[in-house]
Amino acid sequence: GDYRIAVRVPAGVEPFMVSQGSVCIAGVSLTLAGVTQGGGEIEVAVIPATLGLTTLGDLKAGSPVNIEADATTKAVVATVLRVMESRR
Repeated sequence: GDYRIAVRVPAGVEPFMVSQGSVCIAGVSLTLAGVTQGGGEIEVAVIPATLGLTTLGDLKAGSPVNIEADATTKAVVATVLRVMESRR
């Protein structure tokens, strides 16, 4: 079985959160299991081994964590926005 971890993300990071995409939380690269668009929350599924081998197992509700968006997703979003802007 896996565990689910929900994390609030800053508004500046939210556009790069895509279901089944990647995110780095507290230095651990994970796959997004769910994204609440406009709600500022993501969810990841974590297996027990990941919890035991990383700092994720030490987190408590409300713990601050570093969140990094996937570089490829950021590049795709930037390109799409640039193309949309050029068509206005």
